[in-house]
Amino acid sequence: MSDFLIIFKRIFAAKKRDIKIIFKNIFAISTVRFFDYLLPLLTIPYIVRIIGVEKFGVISVARAYITFFLVFVTFGFNFSGTKFISSNRHRKKEISIETFNVIFIKLFFAFISFIIILISIKFVSKFNKEAIVYLFTSINLFGEALFPVWFFQGLEKMDYITKITIPIRSFFTLLIFVFVRKQSDYILIPLFYALGPFFAGIVSIYIILKVFKLRYFKFSLKRLKTSIKKGFSFFLSRISWSLVTSIDVIVLGFAAGDYFAGLFSSARKIVKQISLVIQPLYSSIYPYFSNREQREKEKNINIFFKIIFFLSTSGILLIIILTFIFAKDIVIILLGKKFVEVIPILKLFLVVPFIYHLNAIVGTAVLIPQGYEKIFNNSVIIASIIHILLLFGLLVFNVLTIKNLVILIIFTYLIIFVLRFGTILKYRNLRKWIL
Repeated sequence: MSDFLIIFKRIFAAKKRDIKIIFKNIFAISTVRFFDYLLPLLTIPYIVRIIGVEKFGVISVARAYITFFLVFVTFGFNFSGTKFISSNRHRKKEISIETFNVIFIKLFFAFISFIIILISIKFVSKFNKEAIVYLFTSINLFGEALFPVWFFQGLEKMDYITKITIPIRSFFTLLIFVFVRKQSDYILIPLFYALGPFFAGIVSIYIILKVFKLRYFKFSLKRLKTSIKKGFSFFLSRISWSLVTSIDVIVLGFAAGDYFAGLFSSARKIVKQISLVIQPLYSSIYPYFSNREQREKEKNINIFFKIIFFLSTSGILLIIILTFIFAKDIVIILLGKKFVEVIPILKLFLVVPFIYHLNAIVGTAVLIPQGYEKIFNNSVIIASIIHILLLFGLLVFNVLTIKNLVILIIFTYLIIFVLRFGTILKYRNLRKWIL
């Protein structure tokens, strides 16, 4: 134990600069996440009071519909783009080519999505009645395409994300309180929601050109295909997992009713917040461990990972234990006394964030940086397919309950765990990271 403490102290002493950068990035991402939760808390009560529940529902449905296309526009570049930028951070020409390639591809995907949305507005009466709402909400697609979060992550300059997004989003949120005064103003809400990300994207492009001095190079069809290919497997895993999370609630609502679907969704929402608390860590360590030059010159980088793994796992376990102990109080505070039935569901659900953490940290710090993107993505795709098959099995045999669904979700995460950790144990160059 004393030897471990000595190594622990030496590594932290040697890596003060790296630790400072990682914590700075964690703080930046956490600040953005905080505003992601704060702004809706400030606006939703006001919006609902002014425009009513029905119009708020129209806006919510439109956002949910557009979110599906946002997954397509994002593709898998938040992983593949980040890794490329991190590994080539000192090769400005390569970074410039990749950056503009990715932005071009994402804009192209946004344009395709927009065309599909226009067609759906034309032929779906529900959408046609609120065409302006859907058109305004679609602006989010171009904001997502323009804002290169993967670029700032790759360079470990995530403070730019905070500096750009928070002032702009706060400004357009303020406009909601200024201009939304009566029910008919509801069409302005999706416009203001969308203009924030769009202008953040415009500002970020300016910063890329002026601060980081990237230059446009002639597009190469071959390079475009390569960029798409690198992001495709990440896209497949993301879209398959999005399908799983959506279909769970739909099937449960169909089998057991909206009431039980509501209980399940409430418990899952609390559990999701636990996972999101530590998510900035993954976003911050991913570019650090993806830096090829960093990995090649440092022999003790795997020991540094073990320290991060130990500290973060201890932290998530502490949060889970406290949530389990105070589950009743948390449910009553967040959801109200009417939702006491959620408590046992929540306690069972708490297994998920622990397994999610193990899967996420080895995925972002070991598997992808070491070139094992395939197992990282395939583990999610395989688990998703098994999950959907078993879900419909529960439905066919009429044994689909909230408890069984939660157990199925835990089992799905365990499949990902077995596939990822099994790969690490299989290869000697990976075993040193966890053994």
